[in-house]
Amino acid sequence: MKLAKKFLGIAVIIAVIGFLALPLMGCTEGDDPPPTTQPSLPPPPPTYTGEIDDLAEWLDSQTAETVIVLIADATDSDFSSIVTIITNATDKKIKLDLTGSTITTIPENAFKDCTTLAGITLPDGVIDIGALAFYNCTNLTGSVNIPNTVTSFGDFAFGMCTNLTAINVDADNQYFSSQDGILYNKDKTSIVKIPKGKTGAITIPDSVTSIGGSAFAGNSLTSVTIPASVTIIDDAFVGCTNLTAINVDAANQYYSSQDGILYNKAKTSIVKVPQVKTGAITIPNSVTVISSNAFADCTNLTSVTIPSGVTHQITHNYFQICTNLTAINVDADNQNYSSQDGILYNKAKDQLLIVPQGITEATISNTTTRINGFAFSDCTKLTGITIPDSVSRIPDYAFNGCINLTRITILGSTTIIYYNAFTDLTGRYATYGLAKQSEATEMGTYTREVGGINWTKQP
Repeated sequence: MKLAKKFLGIAVIIAVIGFLALPLMGCTEGDDPPPTTQPSLPPPPPTYTGEIDDLAEWLDSQTAETVIVLIADATDSDFSSIVTIITNATDKKIKLDLTGSTITTIPENAFKDCTTLAGITLPDGVIDIGALAFYNCTNLTGSVNIPNTVTSFGDFAFGMCTNLTAINVDADNQYFSSQDGILYNKDKTSIVKIPKGKTGAITIPDSVTSIGGSAFAGNSLTSVTIPASVTIIDDAFVGCTNLTAINVDAANQYYSSQDGILYNKAKTSIVKVPQVKTGAITIPNSVTVISSNAFADCTNLTSVTIPSGVTHQITHNYFQICTNLTAINVDADNQNYSSQDGILYNKAKDQLLIVPQGITEATISNTTTRINGFAFSDCTKLTGITIPDSVSRIPDYAFNGCINLTRITILGSTTIIYYNAFTDLTGRYATYGLAKQSEATEMGTYTREVGGINWTKQP
């Protein structure tokens, strides 16, 4: 038994030695271990540190697309020259660093629509950032740091900067602050700007009491949660093309939400429908007021049902750019409005008010005597229209922008068509062969080519 244990111990020692030797197998004496491959890093962008007068020539000489321009001695009087040079370097992506300069003002419209600006470092002395200063700088990427000296922001200063994800403010700034890349006033009671490049869902801090008109304009957020503290919301969600839901804390005393749609607290007024809302919407019976921009740019809506309580004036711009809207339906008990085949009329159906922009063919009610101006405005999918003999005249701009309308059938002998009744997207009037202004157009069917301005009466 002792001998067996001795042999077992020797076997264990040999096994351990063999295991430790495994990493050395395949290597002979004098061989180096195989080299470790490191990924190659791209070279840093070329950097300019010279005089402003030589900047344009230097930019022309660079083959790299992205460059850094560091101008530490620039003054306010130099700024327009810097802007011109950078804007004209259309083949470059320029990261402008003004650290150390004495510039105090970024003027209005300074870099507006500048596609060459890829980054901006502001100097500590900047006091004012003008309206639209960096508007639509679509290649301005990442974040912008606001120094503690800035005291004023113009409207839309960083509007439509599609790749800007954060606006960060120096903690010592006495007028502004930031949180998660969002710009606020100092005490975070008001949202100033959410960068367009910021995506996903956000919950507004409980300290916020007001949301400005340009705060959310054009951003890429998918949902917003509004706290109980908010008491004022201006026209804040214009151009939010990815927004699917606006949610409100139940404890809020001024606003409420239902199915992601923003209402006042009592749900008597519909404030805003998120632009990405899809399908059909039936407005709650409690609603008596539709805000003028509530449905603006809702390109995915297919139908809207208006309840009996909405009796205020509804004009053509209420459903602007709702390009897939095919029906505006009205509760039968509504005292001011009615609908037929998805078209909005007054109650008696003798006045045609609005045709949804997604409709392709339309037959006007034979009780209609009047078509409102802009009633068919921008119905770009409309291809044919039948006008009953009850309609005595078609006013200017009634069919404004109906570029695909190729057939008009006139059933009456007294219909007068105004010269500007059909205008295309360039403003040309497109009624040659159709409008006679002071006398009735002959009964019959008229056709034209898509986008054409000349109509031909068919046999």
